[in-house]
Amino acid sequence: MGKGVPWGTFTLTIITATGVSFLLLYDLGSPQSRIVNELLDLGHLPLFGFISLGILRILHLRERQWKIPGPYGAAGTCTIFIGILTEVLQSFTSTRHFEYQDIMNNTFGTVIFLSFAYTMSGNATAVTRRTIHAWALSLLAVSLVPLASVTIDTWCMKRDYPLLCSFESPLETARWSSNGCSFARSRSHATDGRYTLKVRFSPGEYPGISLDHLSRDWAGFSWLSLDAFNEESTAMRIIIRINDARHNMEFTDRFNEAFILLPGDNHVLIPLARVRNAPRSRFMDMTDIVNVCIFFPKLVSPGSLYFDNFRLEKE
Repeated sequence: MGKGVPWGTFTLTIITATGVSFLLLYDLGSPQSRIVNELLDLGHLPLFGFISLGILRILHLRERQWKIPGPYGAAGTCTIFIGILTEVLQSFTSTRHFEYQDIMNNTFGTVIFLSFAYTMSGNATAVTRRTIHAWALSLLAVSLVPLASVTIDTWCMKRDYPLLCSFESPLETARWSSNGCSFARSRSHATDGRYTLKVRFSPGEYPGISLDHLSRDWAGFSWLSLDAFNEESTAMRIIIRINDARHNMEFTDRFNEAFILLPGDNHVLIPLARVRNAPRSRFMDMTDIVNVCIFFPKLVSPGSLYFDNFRLEKE
């Protein structure tokens, strides 16, 4: 080592550089489990906590010199800036994306670790320590909310199977994503329980909603069943798309079928044998279904539909 550069500082510098490089360059892929995905997101919290301590160490400050806001403000500002910069740079890659939740976890990790570092420095009074610890633990509790929500919803999915979605829990809406439309739970036109999913479609080429998180094993079932209420005065044509994890993104490698929804109540039954046989050159893997998408082809005027009671049924 060079003269005047302590081993501790060198080690923390390596940890900081390695952590940032990991966020920028390493592709973890798309975990099948939402819980695993949330754990990976939560990993930003301790990672940036250690990065903040590394930067604090790099400042060559002794414990007796640690006072707010100087080194802590500088270390916190630098770490938060690094966190935002890594997210911005990831938005220019094809495998990573800009995530506000990651920025939140980066920031919370920075604040929590620096807060405890300050209280351990010996400069804080007992009252100050308790206040800082309460504040830091509150941030930790907030950062754990997404993981707790996904864990509860994953348990509910397993409990309710073969029911895929009934929208009785507000957590169920997190299973869905949208393109060119908005959705929210509603108390209107429910067929199972008290709630439906009201979807407001905007004009566009392919506005739709997608069930991205679901019970994947459909083997042994005969039908996919769902209820829809069309509040418009005219019939609406929708396309339902279903694909498994092996889907190659080609039109001929998935299930696509049009359905006409008349004004008022509609019940849709999709034979799963037809889903299994839909890909042109293979059979759909009915034990690993990963997506159900409902969309309008070339919608020219806005419309609203209510969906409920997505479930698998046997003959």
